[in-house]
Amino acid sequence: MKIINENILLIINRNQIFLAFILIFILSCEDFVEVDPPRTDLTSSTVFLQDETANAAMLDIYYQLVSPGFASGSTRSITFLSSLSSDELINYNSDPDVDQFYSNNLSPTNFINSNLWSSMYSVIYKSNSILEGLNNSTTLSEDLKKQLLGEAKFMRAFCHFYLLNLFGDIPLITTTDYITNTNISRSESDEVYNQIINDLISAQQYLLDDYSFSDNNRNRVNKGAATALLSRVYLFHGDWANAEIQATSLINNSNYSLVSDLSQVFFVNSSESILQLTSRTNYPEDIFTFYIFSTTPSNGALRPELVESFELGDMRRSIWIKNTSGTPVYFFPSKYQSFAQLSEFTTIFRLAEQYLIRAEARAMQNNIVGNESAISDLNIIRNRAGLNNSNANDLSSALSAIQTERLHELFTEWGHRWIDLKRYGIVDDVMSNVKNNWESTDQLYPIPEEQLISDPFIEQNPGY
Repeated sequence: MKIINENILLIINRNQIFLAFILIFILSCEDFVEVDPPRTDLTSSTVFLQDETANAAMLDIYYQLVSPGFASGSTRSITFLSSLSSDELINYNSDPDVDQFYSNNLSPTNFINSNLWSSMYSVIYKSNSILEGLNNSTTLSEDLKKQLLGEAKFMRAFCHFYLLNLFGDIPLITTTDYITNTNISRSESDEVYNQIINDLISAQQYLLDDYSFSDNNRNRVNKGAATALLSRVYLFHGDWANAEIQATSLINNSNYSLVSDLSQVFFVNSSESILQLTSRTNYPEDIFTFYIFSTTPSNGALRPELVESFELGDMRRSIWIKNTSGTPVYFFPSKYQSFAQLSEFTTIFRLAEQYLIRAEARAMQNNIVGNESAISDLNIIRNRAGLNNSNANDLSSALSAIQTERLHELFTEWGHRWIDLKRYGIVDDVMSNVKNNWESTDQLYPIPEEQLISDPFIEQNPGY
């Protein structure tokens, strides 16, 4: 069991906790899928007696997301590490564990890889604890109970989604039962996706469509966030019709609209944002991870090939990419570019992705050109970037154009490029051209060695 003093301070400072023993629940085991047996029945008998303590249990999950780890935007995050693994970044970070992501030569003992795995499973465990506590509670206000049920189901789905796409088949964890969780094998991807879909459909039913629950701030999960992830999951799972339906519901939702000024897309509560994370430092961690403050990089720099792939006049190239002075010149992402406190938040989901999801879903249903087609959606994103309409006019050219547009719109965001390379089946062709000693098995991260030791029913990924 690990107890982190920062969490205690955060909760006390927020005046959300009135009972000190809630920490036993909030700071539940963070070591992989294996969890210790519950020491008390605090989850049902104490934490979920009062709205304040139940809400604080959920706030702890949000705090964990922005702590150094998979969702933080730091050098330990999915965003940075998967950008190194893909063809987006060149590594300049001196940490040998970081460099293994760049060289696609990860060891099962890599500490950062283990942290990715364990931090996501910790959120899953806490989400399961909240769900069980809420289902057993009879004293919470109905509105809060619904909100927390929806948030917990979303968090469980969100983490399972990224675990699946980074590690391949994974243990599907839907309980806090420690015996079950320490003797579980890997589930097939279809089974995991089905659970994710069920969680998100259920979350939609519990959550509000607006942000009134969070004082109109977009830093807590609402129905839109559940819908955004659901549309992505349907797309990845090949359910084109439902992917289109879910994306359309967001595109037509008056709560959301594309931001015309690309320098303001990632502003706090921008109309394009569907879900953001409030950082611990009042700045998005991403800005410190990617920004090159001197003449040489300390973490990473964009590959020149990526920079050169943008069309002439693409404002994403001029606004979202900056470069150093002097020789040699290094390019770096500047999607987050404000150094005023609380002006930008790390953005998890935004509306532009939904247009690209719908474009791909429509293309796969042979709705290529014309009004309300794949190319009309693609052109909305292109036009916002200052580009002319696409000349794609058949399935092959449309899918190629969509892949390119996803690269230019979503680069260095939440592992989109790394995951897209794999799901499109082009990872070997692309990566063998940019990485020495690339092997096809490198597309999956290794299961951490500690996990294999603690659970003999889990097998390692091929190649490790």
